[in-house]
Amino acid sequence: MSSEQQELSTTTSTTSTTTNNGSGSDGTSQSSSSSSQRLIETKLKGHKDSVVTIALHKSQPLLASGSDDCTVRIWDTNKNTSIKYHLIYCAHGTMISSYDLRNTSIILKEKSTQYQFNNEEINQLAFDPKYLYLAACDDSGQTKIIDINKKKLYDTLAKKHTNVCSSVVFRPNSKNDLLTGSMDYSIIHWEYLKGKVLHRQSFGSASLLNPKKSSSDDQEEAKSNQILNPPMVNSIDITQDGRLVSAGIGNGNIVINEISSFRQHLLIEEAHTAPISQVHFPLFSQDILLSTASDSKLKFWDINNNNQKLENEDRVKLWTNYHSKINWMTSTKDSKLYIGDVSNDITLLTII
Repeated sequence: MSSEQQELSTTTSTTSTTTNNGSGSDGTSQSSSSSSQRLIETKLKGHKDSVVTIALHKSQPLLASGSDDCTVRIWDTNKNTSIKYHLIYCAHGTMISSYDLRNTSIILKEKSTQYQFNNEEINQLAFDPKYLYLAACDDSGQTKIIDINKKKLYDTLAKKHTNVCSSVVFRPNSKNDLLTGSMDYSIIHWEYLKGKVLHRQSFGSASLLNPKKSSSDDQEEAKSNQILNPPMVNSIDITQDGRLVSAGIGNGNIVINEISSFRQHLLIEEAHTAPISQVHFPLFSQDILLSTASDSKLKFWDINNNNQKLENEDRVKLWTNYHSKINWMTSTKDSKLYIGDVSNDITLLTII
């Protein structure tokens, strides 16, 4: 698998979680509803600037990381070392470049393929479950669907979002379902091969986001919060079985919908005290949702909707005050969480 390998240093620290707040020597504090759980922290060193995005291979122990140092690194997650593999797609500005990692050079500069179908900066890339189509959403609100085999633009999902399209995710276990989230306060469920909108939900109105609020005082409070922290959709994610979609909202709320009907599965109000930057369904659990925000907190939520009135402190299974702002996170099936943040390192959190 690995034609060349570069050993990189790692540092490991252990942080325990308790029912009370505490501080570690690295300035990290954490709390948990279960005192038996712990987070083991490991640093993967190699980048020279902030790590802004990370992604895991679906079946191989491979992690890709993109950094403000203008490099992409491929890591062997079994050894926590930087390696080389076959093919990777990277977005930079309005361009998408793929690199063949079988090239024997240590640093790859020659592109295998390059696409420029987007007219504004690309925010996220996503592959469909069969790796036939690549989706690229951008600042114009559009999402480009690229046919990878034919190396040409298949379609453009346009004229539905009126602001930046921040997130795009293909629905697992479906033939042609895709979801997008936008800073126009909405999420859209598409039949992407036909360019058809199946469902749409907007969070621009406080009453739409929380129909339980009925008093004038509550409505005024919601409107005031919306002005300070508008309900832009900063992140979306879908469960592995393709049943649920979660949306991280700029006002600190989390919305989870059943995709087939788009009915609300769960609303977690004031999940964070700052705009949510990412929501993530981890591979190690179907009943947990991870969230992080500008408040630097990382939370593990119980998303069972049997008790809709459950208080947030009872719904949070585990949380930590992370030591810096998180840019992106992804997970493995064996209870590991990889985090890219404003430091030069990748953090590996192992849940035990």
